[in-house]
Amino acid sequence: MYTMEDLKTNRDAQITVGSIVFFVLAFPIYFSIAAGNADTDFAGAAGDYQVSGELTYVVLDSGSESIADGDTWSMTYNTDAVNDADELNIVGVRISMSYGEDETANGFGCAAPGAGDSAPDTITGTASHLTFNASADGQNNGGNGAHDVSAVWYNESMLGANVSGLSLNEIKEQL
Repeated sequence: MYTMEDLKTNRDAQITVGSIVFFVLAFPIYFSIAAGNADTDFAGAAGDYQVSGELTYVVLDSGSESIADGDTWSMTYNTDAVNDADELNIVGVRISMSYGEDETANGFGCAAPGAGDSAPDTITGTASHLTFNASADGQNNGGNGAHDVSAVWYNESMLGANVSGLSLNEIKEQL
């Protein structure tokens, strides 16, 4: 043990105390800096992950439109009207169509046999977002019909599955 008088005059005491102070300060500072630079983000590590999620549908528009035979009707939708859309992970678009037959038999030519029969119409729906597209056809067969068309831009096979060999970041990129 050294006294204050020893520290003032004894060179060995000065070196010993100086070394102790240096190491008492240097090691915690070094390990603090090293820990701060360490990669603590485990999202880059490949492993086994259980992926779960819940799909929620948000209605952008609803209504009816009368479309004549051979005519095309198109509509553009966006998420501007959806509250907190920037907080959602929007992964697809689905168009649900239902349709009926509205071919009425009027006029002189309609009196001929079979002229008043309504032919089935083919209704095609197309949904697209950037490079993701989907189309589907349906027919009313002289009556009513309905079908959906969906374009999705996430890896559907991951939802509800155990995913191996990918990092958390790689999984997030596909969702």
